[in-house]
Amino acid sequence: MEGELPLELPHAAEGVPDIAVRVRAAPEWARSPADPARTLVSAIDEDANLLEVAWTADGNGIRLRYAEGATFWVSQRLNEIWLDWRAPLTVADAAHFLLEPVLAFVLRQRGDLVLHASGVAFGGRAAIICGPAGAGKSTTAGACLLAGAAMLSDDVLRVTPSDDTWHAHPGTSNCRVWDDGARALVGDASRAPVFSATWDKRVVRPAAIGAGVAAEPVPVALVCILGSRAGGSAPRFDFLSGYEAARGLLENASPPWVADPAVRATELRAIAALAGAVPVARLLGPDDPGVLRRVASLIREAVGG
Repeated sequence: MEGELPLELPHAAEGVPDIAVRVRAAPEWARSPADPARTLVSAIDEDANLLEVAWTADGNGIRLRYAEGATFWVSQRLNEIWLDWRAPLTVADAAHFLLEPVLAFVLRQRGDLVLHASGVAFGGRAAIICGPAGAGKSTTAGACLLAGAAMLSDDVLRVTPSDDTWHAHPGTSNCRVWDDGARALVGDASRAPVFSATWDKRVVRPAAIGAGVAAEPVPVALVCILGSRAGGSAPRFDFLSGYEAARGLLENASPPWVADPAVRATELRAIAALAGAVPVARLLGPDDPGVLRRVASLIREAVGG
């Protein structure tokens, strides 16, 4: 990487980089117009969070523009990323954009399965915690850390096959939660620092709650899908199969931008294979921070850790 970003990673990689990142830089083709025939996102409303995801007309690469002021360019071969940003965004915000939606998009374009999920590991077996924004993925992952799990990744998770097993890979190692989640995990929300000057989510580091961080891929034993948890007095799992399991995973592919048909076909095959190889369950029960400990116990029991 050229330039410095505060990356929340468990260890630094060595050797030749798979993807080179250039900070506060732009490629020669940065100002090329978008190709209308290869535009994935083009926001009409300038208040939209994501303004553009498009190949440039010269075919040199893909440009991603965010309304907050961050811009990324990805090379045609998907092995180089340039990024720049403007105030009020901070370097922490730039790192967040890079490690979550942008890198997830690049990995997806390269044929990897990436889920909008957090991952934890109990005794060498991983649980994937999926769900839409605000469902409580990071808070649930933090509750699992309090129950003895190690952290794999927060909010975005890469999953790959190996023989008859699927592995969840390490990523960002800190849980980012709102104040109510921070209170549930550390008691006093002020004990968890605010992520940045522009984003008041709080950061709960595994070490701060006595947990570890997984440094290697871990075999997946469970996919837990969060959603509407209304009803019932205690949390429970509704195990899914076939189409329902695959649909639950598809709804949580990351990022949700429409990719080209070949990429989509590869992703659908991977989702079908994962749904057929690993138990997939929807979490049901009350949406109450008071049941987080029981939720973590359910996940640990289902994983077998």
